[in-house]
Amino acid sequence: MNFVKIITSDGETRWINLAQVSRVTTATESQDEPLLAVMFADANPEAVLKIHGTDDVNREAIRKFTTALNDSSV
Repeated sequence: MNFVKIITSDGETRWINLAQVSRVTTATESQDEPLLAVMFADANPEAVLKIHGTDDVNREAIRKFTTALNDSSV
C-alpha cells in the first residue's frame, strides 16, 4: 500500500491509500485558487474529498497529494 499524508487548514490529518483512489481532478477556481477533487474506488458520490486552495496549508496539501500521484504514476 502506498499512502500519502496530508494536513488541511481545518486541522484534519488524512492518510490516503492511493490504491483506493479511482480519479483525481485538479482545477482552478475563481481568483486563481487551486482545487483538488479525489474520488475513491467505492464509487460512493459522497466519498469525494475536495480541497480548496484558499490558504497556504491547503495549497501545500494539494501540492503534496499531486506530487505523490505523479511519483507513483507509470
